[in-house]
Amino acid sequence: MAYSIYALLSKDSPEITIYSLLEDLRLFFSKTDEGVFIFELEEDPFDESEKNILVTWDDKWWIRFFYDEGSDVAQDSIEISKMLNGNPPLSIERIDRRISVLFGDDESRSYTNHVIFTIDFLQEIPGVFLFDLRKKCIL
Repeated sequence: MAYSIYALLSKDSPEITIYSLLEDLRLFFSKTDEGVFIFELEEDPFDESEKNILVTWDDKWWIRFFYDEGSDVAQDSIEISKMLNGNPPLSIERIDRRISVLFGDDESRSYTNHVIFTIDFLQEIPGVFLFDLRKKCIL
């Protein structure tokens, strides 16, 4: 089963575009020896103006990164705030920018280090809140 997290970007987070995210990912992943990484920008088949980042390892496993902003993200942030049982971080319900990360299936847990490395990357972003969609909690 695929695994997803949101990196909710607060007002203290830097400006991010899909292109700046791609460059930051390339730089960050160049620090590891976990294999050969391939980075690609993919077009949304339903909206060619929207793009996401596909990172693959040795053609065996992948991670997709999406950058979203606007009213849909703001509405999701309100819902996430409600899921946190009245104990959300301050101002999480006002967040209207995020990086969504979708990890490929890894039943054998061969790529656990890659997931941890990705979470480390996201946690280095100032003002970020990481939300685990499966467990419905802040990481």
